[in-house]
Amino acid sequence: MDFLTPLKWLLIIPLFIGAFIDASLEDKIDYVDHKPFRIFNERGSVVTTTNIKNKGDVTFYYWTSDHSLAIPRIGNYKTTYDCFYVNSDGTKGKYMGTSSLYFANDSPYKKYFPLEIKDFGDLSDKYDDIVKIVKSFPKDPNPNYTIQIRTTWGKKGVCDLIQ
Repeated sequence: MDFLTPLKWLLIIPLFIGAFIDASLEDKIDYVDHKPFRIFNERGSVVTTTNIKNKGDVTFYYWTSDHSLAIPRIGNYKTTYDCFYVNSDGTKGKYMGTSSLYFANDSPYKKYFPLEIKDFGDLSDKYDDIVKIVKSFPKDPNPNYTIQIRTTWGKKGVCDLIQ
């Protein structure tokens, strides 16, 4: 990492947020955290929190590599779910990590969230729909509320969608 990297991100992140949250959407926003931080991974993630007027807070990641969106929290609801490896016999194995609700063409969450969300305008417009779906999730693990995932090295996992 060269010594200019932090300086570059101080300059790039506000431009990124400005590009993702278009100025025409200003009337939908109470505030934007102008101190977003970058997650250093291959997808080029940036994380920020904003408050959508008359709705509530939403924390989101925006992956610059494929322009997809993930939401680890919306309103009073966490949308980051615990995932477990799947054993060879199909049973749930040991803890794998977490997965945040994300919207992309190949998202396993589409089964529960059949919403088209490509930018902040879509997120703002469908905020209430997302909250309604998240609120409907069970409080305890239920086999009818899971998603199947795969690690980058091909291991199968299952995530419990609970609230």
